[in-house]
Order: sequence, then structure tokens, then C-alpha cells
Amino acid sequence: MAKDLNKKRPSGSKKHEPKSMSELFREYLLSDEPVADILRNQIIQRMKAEQGCEPGQIVQVCFPNTELDVDLKLLTRMPGRMMLNAPLEGCLTRDDEDHFTFEEKTHHRQPKRNPLTFEGRYVNVSVDAYGTPHPHFKSVPHDWREHYGTYILAICDELSMAFYSQVEK
Repeated sequence: MAKDLNKKRPSGSKKHEPKSMSELFREYLLSDEPVADILRNQIIQRMKAEQGCEPGQIVQVCFPNTELDVDLKLLTRMPGRMMLNAPLEGCLTRDDEDHFTFEEKTHHRQPKRNPLTFEGRYVNVSVDAYGTPHPHFKSVPHDWREHYGTYILAICDELSMAFYSQVEK
């Protein structure tokens, strides 16, 4: 005989009254049992067939869950009350005492990977995460193609300005 190690399983309501068949069936459908998973999939397939969906079509099925008399704690990024009809993206959790907490998802902006430290007319210089400078040469303008030596000197001048601006920082 196997011993039941799940001590959190309630045997009835808080007054230890027997549960109704609908409560037992609902708890079983929400469990992680393989048969409950098959039943849930069959219910979803039946709902899709009633809506007239094709076999490959993806349909979002929503189950109405109504919780009466709920204590809800709302954790948002902005102070004050939330705006009317403003959707929030986040996570809703429920603890053992039927208290609900909604925590809004924070959006972190990623910093630019290799920001430009010098932007010139002919050369841009970026620095990687290890501090190594990388020059990026712009295309040669038409008016400089005949005077290539002057163009090279202008690039050297910009590279020296970029170097000295890095040394000053």
C-alpha cells in the first residue's frame, strides 16, 4: 500500500465538509494527471470544432475563471492608480490563502553594444566591451577620388582627433 506524501491536498472545504462532484471534477481537470491532460485536450478540440476552425488553424481558447471576493495586490512600475482600460503585461500569482498578486513586467532596455565614441566626416570610431577602439571608414566621396593623398591625410587627421578624444576621457 503506497503512502500519500502530499499533505497539502485538502479533503474538503475549510469546514471539512464533503465536496460536490463538480468541485472534484474541476480539481481533477486542473491537475497534472495524464488522463486530465487528455480530457482537457478533448474539450479544447470540441470547442474548436464548435467554432468551425480548420485543422491547422490556431485558435486561442479562453476559459472563464471567476474568483469572487478577491484580495489583489497590484505591483506596477508607475506610482499612483492605474489608468482606466490600460492593459498591463505581467504575472498573476495566487498564494495558499487565496490572495492574488499581480506584478507588472519590467522592460529593460539593452544598452547599445558598440556605441560610437567619435563620429567624423570620413571615419567613425566605436569601442567594444573590452575597450578596444575599432575605426569604421565611410565610403570615399567622388570629389576625393582624384586627390587620394589628401583624402588619406584627412583620414589620418580624424584618427588622431579620435585618439586624443579617447585619451582625454
